[in-house]
This record gives sequence, structure tokens and C-alpha cells, in this order.
Amino acid sequence: MALVTTVHEGDTVHFSDLTVNNPTDWEWEFEGGTPSTSSGIPDPEVIYTSEGTYDVSLTASNSAGSDEELKTDYITVLPPVSVDDRGDEMLVSIYPNPVKDQLFIDNKTGRPQLFVALFNEQGRFLFSGEINGKQGMLDCSVLEPGVYFVKLNNTEQKGVYKIVKQEN
Repeated sequence: MALVTTVHEGDTVHFSDLTVNNPTDWEWEFEGGTPSTSSGIPDPEVIYTSEGTYDVSLTASNSAGSDEELKTDYITVLPPVSVDDRGDEMLVSIYPNPVKDQLFIDNKTGRPQLFVALFNEQGRFLFSGEINGKQGMLDCSVLEPGVYFVKLNNTEQKGVYKIVKQEN
């Protein structure tokens, strides 16, 4: 249904229909999301603006009938992390900086999960995801050269790191 299920306030979640048997109609319900419902669209996008945990349901139909799937507590929305926050206290390594193609993030926090969000210099959200384990990678090859901010957080720590994207 969704590639990323933990986001920050104001982030967009991209949903995908994974049903079988060639559905022809979709009825989505997104608790806490905007829009709160979607009809006839197999892959909707939903913005979550309030911290909390929310359910998502999908009813897919074809000429043989319909089937519903409810995902309870499926989307977790965390509070925003300000660009003014600093990450000096967080145990991570981000390299290389400046970056051309791939940016590596070594998670040394002692927590198995680290949430990642990328913002441009104006604070516009570009991407979010998770690092599960000791290392993750962001593909920066598609970014324009310039300054970006990587926001990281887990259940105990948060930090913001400035990176510079060079031309490929």
C-alpha cells in the first residue's frame, strides 16, 4: 500500500494498489489525511498534517465483486523537525559531503531505526524514508547542484545536517 509509513507533519504519502484480479474501481479512506477519501484512483497521494497514528482502508472492485483491506495504525505522523535544530549530539556519520551521487548515512545511535527527510535550501520537503540498521544511502544523483538539509531522528534524538550537492 505505502512505501513509507512513518512521516513528519506536512509530508505526502504515496499509496499504491497491490490488489490482484484486475480491479476496475478503488475506494480509499485515509484517517487523518487530506484528502480523507479517494475514489477511482489506484495510486493516490495523501498529505498528513497532524501528529498521530492513522488507519487506511481500500475497497477494490471488479465485475466479480469487491474486497476490502483495513490497515489499523498504518500511518505514523511525527512532529516536524525544525531546520534550526542541530545534529551535533547525534551519533551519525554523513559522507561524502560535498556529494555527487550517493550520500551514505552511518547510524551509530544504538537505535535500529532512523527516520530521514531531505529538504532543499528553502525548506521545501523533497523525500523521506527510514534507515533500518547501521547504514543507509540517499541517491542524490537526481538533485540539482546546491545546498540541502538532511533531517534525522529516532525516538530519542534528532538532528539536521547541511550537505552540498556538486555537479555529476
